[in-house]
Formats: sequence, structure tokens, C-alpha cells
Amino acid sequence: MTAFKKPDLSAPRFRAKTKNLLNKELHKAFIKKYPKYEGIDSNTFKQIISTYNGLIQETVINHRDGVQLPESLGYVLITKCNRPKGSNTDFAASAKYGKIVNHSNLDSDNYLAKICYTNYSLKYRFSDRELWGFTPVKQFKSAVAGSFQEKYNKYIHLTENIKLSKLFKNV
Repeated sequence: MTAFKKPDLSAPRFRAKTKNLLNKELHKAFIKKYPKYEGIDSNTFKQIISTYNGLIQETVINHRDGVQLPESLGYVLITKCNRPKGSNTDFAASAKYGKIVNHSNLDSDNYLAKICYTNYSLKYRFSDRELWGFTPVKQFKSAVAGSFQEKYNKYIHLTENIKLSKLFKNV
């Protein structure tokens, strides 16, 4: 094994700026579009959206085939895939032992969880659908990581030679 050089923890870090989309401007735009919901304050508005997103997350985790997003925006599902061929370094263990230690994923038979989004096989395709993307939030990623160790056999196995869109050709 090769030696592991500990990172400098006091060095400056790059932190990407995040933008919160649940802000007062969104609330005002919603009230302007739907005036009958004028009595909902912005905190209740945020709670409703967070609760709905949590229900979608739970449904994706508990159903093998994922979930179709509302307004035909696409599908979100969890797949299992093989470990990457390159190294998958465990930095905490490597710093502890002074050698490069790789993650072994023994609790899930060397499979990794992938949260996938596709809008390939929708009944009504929309323009510029290739430009759409999906980035799961931290809470969703950690919930998937926690449940994947117990339910990894339930999810669809996505090998490197099969495209995700091929799974949805007949849907």
C-alpha cells in the first residue's frame, strides 16, 4: 500500500455558493398566481413544500421502480451499481492508518446506490428535455444511504453497459 499524505485541515477551502429557492419572492409569485391562497404565510408555504418533497423521497426509497414526478417532469428512482474500477478512498481510515484505505462496501455486497433521474420515456415529451437535470438534496442522499444497506437487493441493478433510458422504453 502506498503512503497517505494527510490533508491540511487549516488550509482555505472552496465552498460553492448555494441558493435557497424557497424564498419570499417565490411565495409572492405563488400568491400572485393563486390569490385564493393569500392566507398562507411563507413559513407554512415552506412546510407544505418540505412535507411534499419528503413524501416523494420516502416513495422513491420504498418503491423499486421509483416515482413519476408531477406534471410529467420525469422519473426518479434508486438503482444499484457495481463499485467503480478506480480507487474509492476512505479518507478517515487513511488518515488514521497513514496508508490509502479503500471503501469496501461489505454491508451491501460491493454495490453502490445511485439516485437517478430520467425524462426519457414520458407520454408527452416537452421541449428542451435534454437540458433538465436533477440534484438530490443532502437529506435525500443520507436517507438513501441509510436504507440502501438494508434493502440493496430490492433495487434495479444498473450495469455500465445499460443506459437508464433503456429501462423505460416500454413504460
